[in-house]
Amino acid sequence: MLLFLLNRIIARPTFTLILGLCFASSANSLEVGDLTVESSLGDPFAASFNIKHQQDLSEQELIIRQAPIEIYQQMGVDTAMLYQDLRFSLGEDGQVKITGKAPIKEPFLNFVVQVVWAEGEMVREFTVLLDPS
Repeated sequence: MLLFLLNRIIARPTFTLILGLCFASSANSLEVGDLTVESSLGDPFAASFNIKHQQDLSEQELIIRQAPIEIYQQMGVDTAMLYQDLRFSLGEDGQVKITGKAPIKEPFLNFVVQVVWAEGEMVREFTVLLDPS
């Protein structure tokens, strides 16, 4: 009986809190689209993805970068791509371009992008298999 009461006392407020957070975050949510790879193995990395937000955000209102090592470790993602000099730029149409300087030597890439804006923060893991041609 005590376990049942404790479960009801803890579970109901927790569920309400989670439900409230879901609705609150959807009002200011940001959506990151799929990655489009524009480079091949041996080329400098080039790719893009779209960002959608309920309000148009400028490049000054968004921070888009490769996630720090702590996030890679928390997510269990290999940190090899952290050492690539990836640059992120946001176009007016919401398209984020990712470019690298050094040629990519490995066909399999795994990296994490962090997006920070006034209402929140999100991370997205991308996995890429580069075409050798």
